[in-house]
Amino acid sequence: MAGAIDGVPLLLQVAKQQVEELELKTSELHQHFSGPLRGSTMLVNGLRYINARYELIAIGLFSLFEARMQTHSPKRFFQGIISSLNDANCQDLATQFEIYYLAINVLKHGEGSSFQKLLEKSSLPFEIERAGSEFAKEGDAAKPEGLINIVDTNFFPGLLHTLDSVYEFLEGE
Repeated sequence: MAGAIDGVPLLLQVAKQQVEELELKTSELHQHFSGPLRGSTMLVNGLRYINARYELIAIGLFSLFEARMQTHSPKRFFQGIISSLNDANCQDLATQFEIYYLAINVLKHGEGSSFQKLLEKSSLPFEIERAGSEFAKEGDAAKPEGLINIVDTNFFPGLLHTLDSVYEFLEGE
């Protein structure tokens, strides 16, 4: 029999379950409001509500990850982790961690230096609002309000995998 799950593994499991529930709710909404009801206010509000829950999960998960792992790099936590990963020749993981760190900052603060750094990246594992992109499509009332499309099917799997990998790295140090 396995031991109790706690700490970061518990956080990751809870976040994964929450995301799976939201994916199911999104699918149910689209099925219920298909055809002539496609643009209904109830559908739009339902999708906005779900998007807000995604944002809360992402920001909360990242904040709690920092709180649980603070002892590994008490000063300048995120930069310290990125430095440790680079020093250990884990550049790909360092890059992914930095990307998600920047994305969470954008979710919390909007446009600013973190958003500008994301715009400078040649490729991202999720969609951001760039001038002329489909994500920035005019008139889509259900479009996520922020600059990061966290409803993108790649966002949460990548975030969860990255945090799990960083956790494993830090615990193995």
